Amino acid sequence: MSTLGNNVYFDCAKKFKNEVLNFFNKTWDYIRLTMKSRINNNLQSLQNPEFEFEGV
Repeated sequence: MSTLGNNVYFDCAKKFKNEVLNFFNKTWDYIRLTMKSRINNNLQSLQNPEFEFEGV
């Protein structure tokens, strides 16, 4: 695993899987209450013409 700022590169899937499991098994319990106030369902609507489809 190597890091550059917030970016993390995993050289194999097993290391990535272990980090994801570690996050949910250990880290999540410590940060879940603060995440409740940070995660919301206010989704941004894309207004770029590139994403518009004719007839939709």
